[in-house]
Amino acid sequence: MKNSLNSAKIGNRELINLLIYVANENNVDIQENILSVIHDIILEYKVLCEYLRKNYVEGDLDTFKMASCMIAAINRYGFTDDRFVNASIAVDTAYKMCEQPYINVRNNTIKLEEVDFKEVFKDDMEFYHNSKIH
Repeated sequence: MKNSLNSAKIGNRELINLLIYVANENNVDIQENILSVIHDIILEYKVLCEYLRKNYVEGDLDTFKMASCMIAAINRYGFTDDRFVNASIAVDTAYKMCEQPYINVRNNTIKLEEVDFKEVFKDDMEFYHNSKIH
């Protein structure tokens, strides 16, 4: 997932593609009715981001704050009735969002080093999977 701007901001199309990708990675069949869930998740995500920005952040949100909003939005609406699967999707989505991290310091956007979490954990996938459970 590439950010088109030099910031943590992600467009709607990128969010949709990200959510579909991660749901598929977690063996959730994306059917037409799931698109309304994706829509609800994105709306909730944007509401949470705006609330956080207005009340707790000076300037733009960084990647990590946006990822935390996405975790909350996915866990609220979920893709399935299985809370474990939804939590796994939420964590995977946050990991994916944080692969190209940006932080904001005094209204300056700073790109951090990119990371591929699956590559980092390739020798210890058990740790990776456990990180989604706990």
